[in-house]
Amino acid sequence: RLNLTFEAQRQANPKYAYYLSMEFLMGRTLLNAVENLELSEACKQALRTFGYELEDLQQEETDAALGNGGLGRLAACFLDSMATLDLPCYGYGLRYTYGMFKQVIEDGQQHECPDYWLTNGNPWEVERLDVSYPIRFYGEVSCRAVAYDNPVPGWGTTNTIPLRL
Repeated sequence: RLNLTFEAQRQANPKYAYYLSMEFLMGRTLLNAVENLELSEACKQALRTFGYELEDLQQEETDAALGNGGLGRLAACFLDSMATLDLPCYGYGLRYTYGMFKQVIEDGQQHECPDYWLTNGNPWEVERLDVSYPIRFYGEVSCRAVAYDNPVPGWGTTNTIPLRL
């Protein structure tokens, strides 16, 4: 659907809106996408034939906690709304190596540790090797930032917009 949206927008040549945020608390992608694509019942039935429940499978997905508060959740809601309203939009943010952080309890004490959300990769993102930017420090190019598109499907529509990290 993301590619179909890109093609439809290319042909329509609309003005785009770009939403830039340092935080995007998108939540887990699987259940959101299944719900927005109106495939919940079909997925549940298919998984049950193999002895699985959709909710259990969803718990296996890593949450890309790209931020630490309400503004990140608000940014995610904006993207969902823009996709649902068929608006030609892009979300832009940073693809942090570590998510927010994990809280663990050890010996009755709370500890924070890094959230390695990309350890096993992100199956939902589309690496855009054709979209990269030089990163300069002290006037020297030290590396290139490569874009990754994370599809955000709208509810009840074929429109899917990218969160480009």
